[in-house]
Amino acid sequence: MNLTHDIKWWDKRVHRWEHNFVLSSEKLMHNETFWMILVMSLMLLGLIVFTFFIQNNAGHRISPPGPLNLFYPYV
Repeated sequence: MNLTHDIKWWDKRVHRWEHNFVLSSEKLMHNETFWMILVMSLMLLGLIVFTFFIQNNAGHRISPPGPLNLFYPYV
């Protein structure tokens, strides 16, 4: 095989990959399940990130009066 044949073969192959990617992404954009999964994933990711940021900012709890001090004496 010569170099021009290899370049044309590679170009055809990349063009086929691009074409398949465009077709599959177009089908995906019109799929309602894709959008539902994307929104739920973003919500879950947001909650996970939110827990990392809010974790140390909760402050100190005031111990309640009465018998609860028996269960939480150091709070």
